[in-house]
Amino acid sequence: MLGEPLFLLDHDRGASADTRDVSIVTVHQPSALLFEQFDSLLLLAKGGRTVYNGELGKHASTMKRYFAKHGAKIGDEENAAEAMIDIVSGARSKGHDWAQVWLDSEEYNDISAEVDNVIKEAQDKPASFEEDGLYYASSLKMQTKLVTSRAWSSIIRTPEYVMGRVGLVIGTGLITGITFVTAVHTNDYRSVQNRLLATFQVSAKAM
Repeated sequence: MLGEPLFLLDHDRGASADTRDVSIVTVHQPSALLFEQFDSLLLLAKGGRTVYNGELGKHASTMKRYFAKHGAKIGDEENAAEAMIDIVSGARSKGHDWAQVWLDSEEYNDISAEVDNVIKEAQDKPASFEEDGLYYASSLKMQTKLVTSRAWSSIIRTPEYVMGRVGLVIGTGLITGITFVTAVHTNDYRSVQNRLLATFQVSAKAM
């Protein structure tokens, strides 16, 4: 499941259909070339209401037929990704409530029946896993190991930042120490306040 992964969906690094993996991707106004890479589309209007949910077809032909059937034709040379947005919420909407149009369509009935069948088949099958009783997918030991490893990798990859922070803490400590080196360490209000300020300065720079 990918959110706005446009920088990854190029020809060299993108998800390949040859792997037969199912990818669920959220995109906003994709290019025509990218749009043609998808098999199915769930189009949402304002408020998360479904406007279209189904196969795209070659060159988005299936989706184009759906909108044409309801009075919003998309030309063969048009970018289907831009046209569908203009139809749903732009100048070509023609005052239609496209979410309600979808609910009244045959396509909605067909896909609802398909979803019901999938749910029924899943309910009739025995569970494919046993409940392990864990609140999280991984144990605390595994979580600590992975997070520590990731944090350490981040530190190793940015030595300049780490050395800068170390130098900042050392420099702040020296300046603070020199400033208060001659201070009289008593328990009066001003002395305690100065020591707290010095501690806060050094601690704040170290964080």
